[in-house]
Amino acid sequence: MVNRIFSVATFLSAKKPLILIWLVGLSLSAVGYFWTLQNNSQAVEQRTETLIDDAVKLIQDRFNLYQYGLRGARGAAVVAGPKTHFRPSFENYINSRDFNLEFPGALGFGYIRRVALDQELDFIQQARADGAPNFNIRYLNPHQKDRFVIQYVYPEAPNRGAIGLDVASESSRRKAAIDAALSNETQLSAPITLVQAEGAKRGGFLILMPVYDQDAILDTADEKLAATVGWSYAPLIVDDVLFELGRILDEVSLSILDNAESEPFFNTAPELNPTSVYSSIASRKISFMGRQWIVTAESLPQTNEINHLTPPSRIASIGVFLTLLASISWFIWRLKVKSIDSQKINLENVNFANFLSSHLSTKLLLGYFVAIIFMLFSVSFYLLKYETSLITSQLAIDAKTTEARLQERQNDYYRDLTFLKSSPAVKNLLRAFDAGMDPLMLDLATNWASV
Repeated sequence: MVNRIFSVATFLSAKKPLILIWLVGLSLSAVGYFWTLQNNSQAVEQRTETLIDDAVKLIQDRFNLYQYGLRGARGAAVVAGPKTHFRPSFENYINSRDFNLEFPGALGFGYIRRVALDQELDFIQQARADGAPNFNIRYLNPHQKDRFVIQYVYPEAPNRGAIGLDVASESSRRKAAIDAALSNETQLSAPITLVQAEGAKRGGFLILMPVYDQDAILDTADEKLAATVGWSYAPLIVDDVLFELGRILDEVSLSILDNAESEPFFNTAPELNPTSVYSSIASRKISFMGRQWIVTAESLPQTNEINHLTPPSRIASIGVFLTLLASISWFIWRLKVKSIDSQKINLENVNFANFLSSHLSTKLLLGYFVAIIFMLFSVSFYLLKYETSLITSQLAIDAKTTEARLQERQNDYYRDLTFLKSSPAVKNLLRAFDAGMDPLMLDLATNWASV
């Protein structure tokens, strides 16, 4: 009798409500899936917008910070007399400040002197008499205009390669110096490769502040340029300047593009950038210190975990499971109602155990089992892809961090070797190898005392 209850006719009579239950359940599951997907996408988009605003503020604040150091260096030059040679007083001022603590990211602070072409030889002699006996002017490109010579920069050891450099012999450096003189404002050069940090290709800047003749009139741009006697300046490495971006870079990759170039000079995007369901990109244009930059932020896959976003597949899985329970419950309830109405069987015989023993339950549950397996397979595939993207992204970030540390160590070695190469003792040793003796006839103690 039980088998007659679970007949095909019974199933057909229950078919429409069951279909309705599944349609409603799957529809609500799909709505929950796409609602969660959309909500997560909006959350990532809003988070990316917030992070890029934080990054832009930090970038501007960090670069603006160096103006205080430049004003102090300019003040030291003005007090000593910018037309004179003032190495001891400038060095004393620099040594009185803790620039590593006050201005992290700056390689040092210095003074650039403007030298007329016809006064170049006299200036070299005066500079040598001012405590730099080996001073010479070096050029990146030949030119026949005024020299803008780096005369002082402290600390000297990491910046020795820059001393004597004519910044007017390279277009980006010269333009920044001229713009600063014309505007009486701090100017930042375009991205350059610093001579004291050649390992950081296009990752360096000069930030300059003009120093004028104290008695000059500065009403017009031409008067300002004519009255310019030098600049206080600082060499910067962008990776060192923006080291505080670390927290932001946990969730987004950042790139900064100067409007005068086609490739970003700062880019933290991993080479193997895994795709994410919630990818979001935001950009900002910023203008300061004579430069126009485009800052772009792109969300990273790990932002999902950091912000505790609920996977849409979890919502869909719960919906399908509840739909399955609802359909089974309804079917059993339907059988009990029919048994009461027909009074053909004992009510005790209509129960879940009898349902499971019927051949119809086998067919019905087989369909449910296939649906569950398909759902679990889909969720597992999504989770595997998601976890793989996170691992790939983290490995790429770790590789980039390791590469940056190795590059930094290489730069340190390079600066040390450059310093040794330029030291008087090594130069005298090389001359001794070439000439058979040291033509300057300096003893070892005197050589190293001058380093």
